[in-house]
Amino acid sequence: METVKFNTVEEFLKELEMEKDNVDRKIVRVTGLTAPSGMGPLYSLTVIATAVIFPPGGSHAPPGKHLVKLQKGIGQIYYFDGKISDSQSEEAWTRGKEVTEELEGKLKAMGFDVRPGVVELESEVP
Repeated sequence: METVKFNTVEEFLKELEMEKDNVDRKIVRVTGLTAPSGMGPLYSLTVIATAVIFPPGGSHAPPGKHLVKLQKGIGQIYYFDGKISDSQSEEAWTRGKEVTEELEGKLKAMGFDVRPGVVELESEVP
């Protein structure tokens, strides 16, 4: 399955608007993910949204389906003793929540069923 990637919310929403009738079960998955940056207790925060798109014509069977994915980098989070440890990290966390809530609201207004999680390609899963 091919993946079409976006880094801006606006482009991702525009793509989904164009593919609205082809989104699998009208489900779009949205989540915030933290990943180690490789520098001690510093983590990268990213808002990710995914949807599976089927080719036009109502056929919901491969071949031809593809994944649409938003990866919106938010910032760095510094964890110490299991807590966010500084004001810049707090700001990044708050911004991540704001981006997620705004994205979810716009997707719901477009008629999508917003659910947590991420759709991954089998080749991406360890």
